[in-house]
Parts: sequence; C-alpha cells; structure tokens
Amino acid sequence: MLDLLIQNGLIFDGLGSAPVRGDVRIENGQIVEIAPSLSVEAREVVDASGLWVTPGFIDIHTHYDLELEIAPGLSESVRHGVTSVVIGNCSLSVAIAQPQILADIFQRVETLSHRLIAKWLKKSVSWQTAAEYLQHLQQLPLGPNVWTQCLTRSCDGIRTQFNCSANKI
Repeated sequence: MLDLLIQNGLIFDGLGSAPVRGDVRIENGQIVEIAPSLSVEAREVVDASGLWVTPGFIDIHTHYDLELEIAPGLSESVRHGVTSVVIGNCSLSVAIAQPQILADIFQRVETLSHRLIAKWLKKSVSWQTAAEYLQHLQQLPLGPNVWTQCLTRSCDGIRTQFNCSANKI
C-alpha cells in the first residue's frame, strides 16, 4: 500500500509545461507516478479538487539565520509550500563571529532589539567555525531543507567562502 495519493489536482511540473488535472502517487516520500486517474489504495488520500499541486518552492533570499535557532521548523514558510531556504544572505550569518559582533550586524539590518539579539547569541552560540556551525544546524529539528552561504572575513583576515547544503541539513 502506498503512503499518499493526491487526487484530482491541477498538477504543475515546475518545468513550464501546461498544468494537467490528475493524480499523484507518493511512496516513501518520493513521487512515483503521475497519471490522469489512479485507483490504488493508500494510507492517506487527499482530494485536491480545485487546488494546485506544485513542486516545493525554494526561497533563495531569507534572513532566517536567527529564526532557525528560535523556531527551526520555519512553519510559516513550510505552510506556504517552501521546501528549501537559503540563509547567509545580505552578508548576514551567525556562522562565524563573536556574539556581540553578530548582534551589531543583525541589529543594523533587521528591526530587532540589539539587547535581545546579543543576549540570545551570548547564551546560544556554541560554535567557533563554519564546520561547527553546520554540525549545529544538523542537530536542529529543521522543517525545510536549509542551504547556507557565507562570504565573510575571519578573525585572521583571510577571506573564506563556503556554500554548503544543510539539507534538513
């Protein structure tokens, strides 16, 4: 028995093709069949009549670096169909720096209290390197996939760039 059957939806393939009305069969979290009409048993059946069935959206410009620490499920984005987010935009990242410096950076760009950010970061930051930060992200109960990007100047003045997938990390 398959896990999920979505029936009667207007299916968009994400490739620019015209949408088609049909059913989607999902097993083990993977789409295994799309057809005009599927009649198979499933643990869960969703009637998508009048609804769109789309691939997950990728939000390439977020400032979720701090949000991931507070609410790693990012339910507000997932609820809107976002399956992947990119963090480390606009030179913002909590990956590498001292909590006070990070608070200064985020306070200038975001409309958050400097005191609140500094207090949280001082209590929460347990990593010293980009690799340790990625390990930290892997421990969080993430909702969407998370991709990190960061171009920063480390303490020794060497420019470091990394672009790592955190894919639920």
